[in-house]
Amino acid sequence: MTEFDIVDAAAIRDGRATDAYFDRTTAALERAGRDPHVVAEVTADQFPDGEFELFAGLKDAVALLADRDVDVHAIPEGRLFDGGPVMRIEGPYLSFARLETSLLGFLSHASAMATAALDCRVAAPDSQLLSFGARHVHPSMTAAV
Repeated sequence: MTEFDIVDAAAIRDGRATDAYFDRTTAALERAGRDPHVVAEVTADQFPDGEFELFAGLKDAVALLADRDVDVHAIPEGRLFDGGPVMRIEGPYLSFARLETSLLGFLSHASAMATAALDCRVAAPDSQLLSFGARHVHPSMTAAV
């Protein structure tokens, strides 16, 4: 941890910025000598309301999964979606299990911001739009707003 209670890049990349149950799951699999080959789908909008969202955050997700023994397929960034899988990861589970928390955070946060921006554009198509989003998030997140 750093002076300002933020998680550094190494902790994210190493899978230390994860939910406790992923720590327990990986520990149990390692103790059992198991590393199953899995296909995981990242879904969005688990309870669809008929409204579309804009997919974003792919750059960070790809960087997080780079150099791992996995195959990744995703819808293109900027595509509208309403539920369903937006990404598919296939490979040995232990190579990406502890990354799920960060992966979902990257995709959820960026998609929410992109969708909010799109909603503003749709509501005011002919207006100049300005955002001061950095004022409303932790300073460590300002690069993402």
